[in-house]
Amino acid sequence: IEQANSRLRSTGRYAAIYMSSHVYNNLTLEPVWTKSDWADLCIYLKATGLTPVILGAEWDAAFARDVSVEIAAKGHIPTSVWVNLTGRTPLPLAMAYMKNAEITVGIAAGLPIIAGHMGWETLILWPVHGISPVRVCEVQEHGWSKEFGYSWVPPDIRESGAYTNLTVG
Repeated sequence: IEQANSRLRSTGRYAAIYMSSHVYNNLTLEPVWTKSDWADLCIYLKATGLTPVILGAEWDAAFARDVSVEIAAKGHIPTSVWVNLTGRTPLPLAMAYMKNAEITVGIAAGLPIIAGHMGWETLILWPVHGISPVRVCEVQEHGWSKEFGYSWVPPDIRESGAYTNLTVG
């Protein structure tokens, strides 16, 4: 926690964002939610006073770079919109960033799932079989069900309002 506080001392209020990689976005969110949508989300958050802090492993960095191109195409300087920490967020540090964030927003994957499970303010974009026209619903026999976005969250957290399951599609 001290490391996260020290590293983001001058950032002020922030939202932890986990976008993942090209492969995972292609499988789970596209064409419904695209690089342009991630860029719009980051620009919007910054305009509301929350600096997006982009978390992820090195393999997520290429996707973040492409989102930065989208941010620039929309007339913004990416470094004035966000703090990009892809490739520099080992799990304990990523957890500290998420714990300290006003909210964690992310693709249906490990980091946002951890934040939701811990009861930290979290919004996760979930594809759902029969609703979302995304590839994960084609390649999995049954895809994720509508209930999956909630089934792993403890009841006290589900009832607290700290976690939001957003169906993509």
